[in-house]
Amino acid sequence: MHRLVSVQTGFVAMLLLSSVCVAATYRWVDKDGVVHYSDRPVAGAQEVQLRSAPMPGTVVPTPIAPAASADTPSEFRYSQCAVTTPMVDQVYNNVNSVGVSVNLSPGLREGDRIEVQLDGVPVTAWPATSTSYFLNNVFRGSHGIVAVVRDSTGRALCTSPVINFHVTQPSVLAPARG
Repeated sequence: MHRLVSVQTGFVAMLLLSSVCVAATYRWVDKDGVVHYSDRPVAGAQEVQLRSAPMPGTVVPTPIAPAASADTPSEFRYSQCAVTTPMVDQVYNNVNSVGVSVNLSPGLREGDRIEVQLDGVPVTAWPATSTSYFLNNVFRGSHGIVAVVRDSTGRALCTSPVINFHVTQPSVLAPARG
């Protein structure tokens, strides 16, 4: 009985300490130009600041701009089309969901839709008129995300630059530090 209480107390203490400890992450580029991340310092590596992923929430609908009238030029252009979250090379530590936000200027026109691609594959669950959404079950590794606004015919009106972000998660070979 005494051993069971000791094990339980030790487990609770470990949980409390693990919630306070934050592991450092290091980033470096090798001679071939490949970016690497590690939890251990390497010669030439820089420590990067980890940001917590936002808590999963609800979809935020995008205000829809009025449709273009017949006398409006057919060559409408968005002056800004960018993925604002995640940020370039942002590192998410031990998360399952990643919040994504897209900034458009002017706002999304009626009939246009937003398509988001994760690692070159369209995210089919993305609500077509929403500028923010949570991607669930994002596995560890490096990922690229891009937003494309398409008109009613499927023609791309604007494409954001690709934003690379990284997800780290404990594994059998590299368990979380306690």
